[in-house]
Amino acid sequence: MIISPGLAEVFKRMRVALKPGRPLVFTYHHKAIEAYYPIAVALLDAGLVCSASFPCPAEMGASIHINGTASSIVDTVFVCRSTGRIAGI
Repeated sequence: MIISPGLAEVFKRMRVALKPGRPLVFTYHHKAIEAYYPIAVALLDAGLVCSASFPCPAEMGASIHINGTASSIVDTVFVCRSTGRIAGI
């Protein structure tokens, strides 16, 4: 499995730009569960924790963009926070 230090650096810059206690929210889409490992490692290396994740419908399998490609039809929404203090707590 290839871990990209560049991805961790991007997440670090996002963490620094976040106001205290505010979330970083993004979506990720991949059919292979192994593709989520580098995301998790990069988040942890950047000092972020995933406080929630939600599966949500992506493009339907009949879509002309993914029809016949065996692509995933589920996106994951990640809600991440810095490991520092959360505002209001």
